Amino acid sequence: MAVQLPSNWDIKRLARAVKAVPLLRIGAPTEDEIGHCKSVEAREIGSTPIVIFEADGEISTVIIRGATPNLIDDIERSLDDAVNSFRILTEHPLLVPGAGASEMELSTQISKFAESRPGMDQYGIRKFAEALEVIPRTIAENSGIRISEFMAKIRASHNKGESSSGVDVINMDIGNSIELGAWDIAHVKEWGMKFACEVACTLLRVDQICMAKKASGPAPRSMGARDED
Repeated sequence: MAVQLPSNWDIKRLARAVKAVPLLRIGAPTEDEIGHCKSVEAREIGSTPIVIFEADGEISTVIIRGATPNLIDDIERSLDDAVNSFRILTEHPLLVPGAGASEMELSTQISKFAESRPGMDQYGIRKFAEALEVIPRTIAENSGIRISEFMAKIRASHNKGESSSGVDVINMDIGNSIELGAWDIAHVKEWGMKFACEVACTLLRVDQICMAKKASGPAPRSMGARDED
């Protein structure tokens, strides 16, 4: 069987899957270069002919199908996020309550810390705490929940010590993120908080902002209609 591959990327990927070596010379491959697989089969999926190589390799192929290109793009992004999440968990297997619960608890604790700070420091700390509420607020808005009532309820819940209270998008109310099975990767949250703190500190160090604008002057005269002699 001879299979034509359209790109070098496909050739390298197939070679890695079957543990073969791409050859630039013309000649018979050696035993170490030829690779191996369980089966090679030609099929047709949705009127598209494909060739399937089955092997115990490091690469797997996921076929995505959908009615519209937008749906396929959404599925591809979700699959890519899931694979990256699993990859991160293999290196940093720590989880925190999701659905906005972690950000809301951080906002509550930082707000309490702001009350103990004197002078102008507490205003910057309090604004940073308010900025963290954007995460649960955005989740609630996208779920169709009434924001004014929901934010008041979730603040009261965290002030009572219910640190796992998050957004229940199914029942459109507050829910326990742990019981709902909504988790976030702690490593991602950690780096997100580091970057957020760096941005906030950078902005607080700014003493003056110089705005550049065009120099004022007389407006240019408009060209009137020319007389044709």
